[in-house]
Amino acid sequence: MSLKDLNTVDIVMRVPGEDAKVALVAYDSGDVTEPSEREALLQHKLAFYSEFVRSGQFERANPALAGHLICIEVVCVLPPTDAMRRIESVVDKEGLGFMGVSVTSDQEFRARLGLKQRTS
Repeated sequence: MSLKDLNTVDIVMRVPGEDAKVALVAYDSGDVTEPSEREALLQHKLAFYSEFVRSGQFERANPALAGHLICIEVVCVLPPTDAMRRIESVVDKEGLGFMGVSVTSDQEFRARLGLKQRTS
């Protein structure tokens, strides 16, 4: 999964320990290393995620999760830039849909969920 894939939600997951919360995961695989390019791609990907939810596509694709609180998790193989870490939320173009955003490293994400650490 890559930030370059701007028209795909990488992962949809229920947030462990929070039954009514769903995370849309954007996975930054590390294939783009230039900081400003990564930041721009992330902005575009977050805009797609916002439109995915706002348009009703999320509920149509995941009817069992309709009505759940939705957040976005950005998981980075390379350390996220300071600008990436400062992103806390997205709001759709009408200013109606709000989703919290968490930007973390792959290691932090795996540790928080109790998952095995990635090797190599």
